Amino acid sequence: MIRQRLSAWLKLPEEDRPTLGVITFNVQQQGLILDLLDQIRRNTPDFEWFFAEEREEPLIVKNLENIQGDERDVMLFSITFAPDLSGKLTMNFGALNSNGGEKRLNVAVTRARSELHVFASLTHDQIDLSRTNATGVRDLKTFLDYAERGAIALPARDEGSLGPAENPFEEAIAAAFRAKGWEVRTQIGVSGFRIDLAVVHPDRAGAYLAGIECDGATYHSSATARDRDKVRQAVLENLGWTILRIWSTDWFRNPTTVVERINKELENRLEADRKEREEDKTASEQPSMANELTALPAPAQDEDEDETVPKQLTFETVEHERQSPLFADGPPNSSQTPETVSDPENPVADSARFFDLSYMGELREIVQDILTKESPLPLRNLGRAVAHRHGWQRTGRRIMQRVENALGDAELHEEFGVPFVWINGTRQDRKPFRGLSDRSIQEVSRTEIASVLDEIGEDLPASDDPIGDLARYLGINRVSSSAREYLLRVKNWRDSV
Repeated sequence: MIRQRLSAWLKLPEEDRPTLGVITFNVQQQGLILDLLDQIRRNTPDFEWFFAEEREEPLIVKNLENIQGDERDVMLFSITFAPDLSGKLTMNFGALNSNGGEKRLNVAVTRARSELHVFASLTHDQIDLSRTNATGVRDLKTFLDYAERGAIALPARDEGSLGPAENPFEEAIAAAFRAKGWEVRTQIGVSGFRIDLAVVHPDRAGAYLAGIECDGATYHSSATARDRDKVRQAVLENLGWTILRIWSTDWFRNPTTVVERINKELENRLEADRKEREEDKTASEQPSMANELTALPAPAQDEDEDETVPKQLTFETVEHERQSPLFADGPPNSSQTPETVSDPENPVADSARFFDLSYMGELREIVQDILTKESPLPLRNLGRAVAHRHGWQRTGRRIMQRVENALGDAELHEEFGVPFVWINGTRQDRKPFRGLSDRSIQEVSRTEIASVLDEIGEDLPASDDPIGDLARYLGINRVSSSAREYLLRVKNWRDSV
């Protein structure tokens, strides 16, 4: 796996190659990976470029104890721990179990400037928080879930049991299903809600098969029937929960029938889940390699976040019996790093010819295609979009020069010192607002924001916080100082033209 990545990066111009680092949990794993890297260097001398000490940032391999202070463009994070041969996973995660362990994890996952690749022999649902109180372990579980599923994992974060059953009704239901062999936990906290009862997945102690809602105290405390019956359940189901409901009237009439009905639903749910996982495993298995790497949508970067927060996060599960989760056997397969990136709706991008004079015509078509969809946009964003079309995560000086040469008749207009690119002849003082999408507010042309101000400007003077209200109208939930300053400059500009 790492051989393939190094081979691909070597094909880039030197100034566009990313700097690399590896993070491990302990010294033993660090030593093993260093030994394997030495073996790669001996077998493939071309890779020595990444390790050269004269470079400002050579490839590093460090553990949680000594990674603080180091950064690289791309970091590979090796999760050392895995279930034993019997399939049992201990809740001992080294430094994460101690006080302050969560701080070490926080340092580790913020060392990458652009990409963080996570290699793990376990998934988040194997970590059982009922067996540990360590904050670091809880955060590791959430981080692994986030790496697998993306932003949905954050509101779906399991807070564990927040207390015993609230009334004898819930206690009786829990006891009935425990008698059926299910492990039942009470008052599970999820996204500000409490699920009355949760049935633990028999195969994965850190996951729940389903939640059981009762019309008890939580139900009756909701203000309206719609809140009780629809909104609450919809929120939980959107977070990945299967919700089953037991009404007290049904229970008191015939509890045996209710238990049998819900028990059957749980068994069907378990059977379907096992079948789905088996199909996924069969589809992803390869004879000599780890599972195919799956890239996840990058989370939107808040304006207050540091630029070192990775813009891309990937997660890969690997068999823990392998010697190391970072290395695949055999020589690199060049067929797995294609030179041409094709998209039926976009002009074909050929990274191998990017710097050839004969490629300028195709490059201008790609630039024009991006401008047609996204103009106006900052020049640096255009360069980034062109780089991504060609399969690159970074945009170096030479790439930007090529993009500028390919602008053709496109127009550049500065906005507060930042050059924005417009399609020729389309420049105007007002442009319909296209939503933030994955843009930060500073990447939105002032002409778009001015059109919003034209629409709501009369209402802003009556507001106690006009800039804050404008930001929220634009879709910004938390207004940073830089975003507030930018919006104020736009408002002043709009009032003056």
